Amino acid sequence: KRALELTRASFRRGTDPMGRTWKELANGQRATLYRSGALYGSLAYQLTGDGFELTADAVYAATHQYGGNAGRGGASKIPKRQYLPDGEAMPYPLQIAFERVCEQHMQKHFA
Repeated sequence: KRALELTRASFRRGTDPMGRTWKELANGQRATLYRSGALYGSLAYQLTGDGFELTADAVYAATHQYGGNAGRGGASKIPKRQYLPDGEAMPYPLQIAFERVCEQHMQKHFA
């Protein structure tokens, strides 16, 4: 759950999971990806057998995560504005949160 909170916080700041600011909009304004709130609202986490995964299921989620073409005939080029970690490296805030959860779990069950 903490990973989802950190992901939402970086989304609101307009940064990728590593803290890099998203590319500005074509008009030079700061990108927020928050016009309707649908993408932000679709952010979720799911427990798996060996951990968890963060997801976004808005129809256009992948276009913003990876960049691509959109609009009629793919005429608009959308730059990558990554909001989910992609395996490049664990973002430092997520790493710290993960370590804290592990430590709490160990203390609870093995202290």
